Amino acid sequence: LHQYEIFSAQQNREERQGHLPSTNTPISPHAQSESSNAPATNGKLSGGSKTQYTYEYLAQLLKDKKQLEAFPNVFHHLDRLAEEEISRVRVSLFQFEFAKDAMSNLPEPEGDVTTMTEKIFVPVKEHPDVSV
Repeated sequence: LHQYEIFSAQQNREERQGHLPSTNTPISPHAQSESSNAPATNGKLSGGSKTQYTYEYLAQLLKDKKQLEAFPNVFHHLDRLAEEEISRVRVSLFQFEFAKDAMSNLPEPEGDVTTMTEKIFVPVKEHPDVSV
């Protein structure tokens, strides 16, 4: 949050000097727009209709989430919003098109559907924290 405040102050100073257009949305220092060298909004890269996030933005979100954990049961909405944004960024960063294509090219299943189960015994004395 401190880094964002510094960046925001710098952005406001540049807006007053006429270097940047005034905007109501905060600009994240963690991403660059694909079409220009100006920072993109909220750590996103805008590529056509699809939004792409950066790994630096995810790292900053995780750092912020960890800092929020220092104040349990204080910032309920911030915790929820941070977790939602982290999930959204993770899905965007780690979603691969080739995995979707590979699943669509699988052959049709043959034969009856069989459900198999296996019973596993875990010694409670050796592993007391495992609950099944």
